[in-house]
Amino acid sequence: DNLLLKIELRKFELSTVEPLMGESIQEINGILTAKATLNNGLSSPNIDGVFIFDQVSFRPTALNNRLTIAKEKIGFSNSRISLKDFVIKDEVNNRAILNGKIELVDLNFYNFDLKLKTEDFLILNTTAIDNELVFGKLITDGEVDLTGSSARPNIDMKLTLSDDSNLTYIVPESEYNTSSSENTVQFVNHKNDAITIEPESIASDSLSFEGLDIAATLQINKGARFNIIVDPVTEDQLAVQGSANLNLDISRKGDLKINGRYTIEEGSYNFSFYKLLKRKFELVKGSSIVWAGDPYDAQLNLKAYNTVIAAPIDLMVNQVNSTNSNQLNQYKQRIPFLVYLNIDGELVEPDISFKLDMPED
Repeated sequence: DNLLLKIELRKFELSTVEPLMGESIQEINGILTAKATLNNGLSSPNIDGVFIFDQVSFRPTALNNRLTIAKEKIGFSNSRISLKDFVIKDEVNNRAILNGKIELVDLNFYNFDLKLKTEDFLILNTTAIDNELVFGKLITDGEVDLTGSSARPNIDMKLTLSDDSNLTYIVPESEYNTSSSENTVQFVNHKNDAITIEPESIASDSLSFEGLDIAATLQINKGARFNIIVDPVTEDQLAVQGSANLNLDISRKGDLKINGRYTIEEGSYNFSFYKLLKRKFELVKGSSIVWAGDPYDAQLNLKAYNTVIAAPIDLMVNQVNSTNSNQLNQYKQRIPFLVYLNIDGELVEPDISFKLDMPED
């Protein structure tokens, strides 16, 4: 409790700490200047001072986005960390602004009161090399509030995905089971499985951590694009653009709830049938996915079509007079048909049906 520690850094080159970061943060550059004192011991520390960042940049590996802090400072006063208009820029020079404070009770417990505002901020800029399941470009406008304590943090988000966002999700092999010998597809229902959030980023001595409480309002603009690769082997893929207002809640136990409707503006579904037939179906505008709590109980209302040029003779074989050559020749002519693919029901137990129609013209 009688510990007195003084820290003074003069133009410390941050590149020297990059080897200590492993692969989590790369390309660390810039200057850190600091002058601070710590007294009253580690159990109830009293910290005063300032840390100044000068032309600092780094690339978090998980985001693959080079972030820059041009000239900002963090102040310490009576164990309160203060941030005022602390600006972080992405690699295309758009800004995220952080304001607020962190109260240090001791070195293992602290209280948050932080607000982050973004404007066309590039959060994610990854490829399949960076993450084989989820990758792409994620650009947001909005606000994120972090309150509560290190034991019970609360995150409240109001975000809008910009038109330039483009995300790809590859369904992992564990989510489905294909059998080439039986030509069957088994949908796995995980609706009763708990969604857990592993607090890997929490220090091992923070035994009182009880989990995150997250509430998010997510607005998706029509231009934002989502790709779902259902099966990388058969190349079944859903590509959509649409709009949505979704509410997401994650409890401290990891239970996820989603409410809202995603309405499709345009898109396509690459459909394969037992590796024998591949067709690209165009999604009909107005198709939707609706959530009302359990994410696996999402209700599907998807309608897509594919244009096929074919002779109708095989469909009319029982209705055509085989002795009438003119009628036979008429039904042997190749004409366009619309093959509709309808996907209804729940996400984990979809009802798939087909329908034939003809173009109005």
